[in-house]
Amino acid sequence: MTGFHIPPITTDEQYVEYLERIVKGAQYLENPLIKPEDYAKGMKLYDALCERVLQYGGDHLNRWHVYNWLKYRFLNSNVKPARDEVLSTFPELSPEEIDEGIAEFENSIRWKGVGNDGEKT
Repeated sequence: MTGFHIPPITTDEQYVEYLERIVKGAQYLENPLIKPEDYAKGMKLYDALCERVLQYGGDHLNRWHVYNWLKYRFLNSNVKPARDEVLSTFPELSPEEIDEGIAEFENSIRWKGVGNDGEKT
């Protein structure tokens, strides 16, 4: 239980709204000056939104789900998951869609000054 009541997604419009909230949440959580209690609360909301998006259905998954999953894993472990792990987590997505999500994630961490191995450059 996350402590947040996030209604299930019932329309494509609501799905897009949740995705936008997830992206905004990820940007908020990137702030290095965020207070630990605000970070914890933000992560709970982020997790609840991600859970609802994933429940909406596999045919709605795309590269942004891969990107957000990679980002979440990296933020929590400081380790970039291997491609095989991404493939096994998203078996319903095409390898091309997965590669696009990985590319988006790698571009974002390069922009933040992190190399492909997860270490600061």
